[in-house]
Amino acid sequence: MARQAKHPNVNRAMLPEPADPLAESEQTLAGTLLKSQRACLEGMTSWNGEVLDFVRQRLETDADTSASLAQCGSWMQVAAIQQEWAWRAAQDYLGEATKLYRLAAKTAVDGFPPLRAMATAARTFGGERAVAAAD
Repeated sequence: MARQAKHPNVNRAMLPEPADPLAESEQTLAGTLLKSQRACLEGMTSWNGEVLDFVRQRLETDADTSASLAQCGSWMQVAAIQQEWAWRAAQDYLGEATKLYRLAAKTAVDGFPPLRAMATAARTFGGERAVAAAD
């Protein structure tokens, strides 16, 4: 036997759809993931650009050093040029490592807080369903 509606005169089509908390959390999750992913992609793009600039600069320096070595008139000049090249290369690589470290740190600082904030909010307000969506 069919169940009688409590309010038979209410047109159900006129009532708004009840909010779906799972759908809302999925939208929030998607937006948060996109924000985090965008920051990570920007960080990787900056990283790649920095590495390419560094490689270009080092290749130019190495080519200049090779040209200088070809014009040397004594072994003392060769040794001096190689010593200068080694010192400069060490300084360049140390400087590049510092730049790449800073880019990686910036990527982490920009990319992970949206995820952390969402996970914290999910645990605080959303219960297990929201935490499962965040994980």
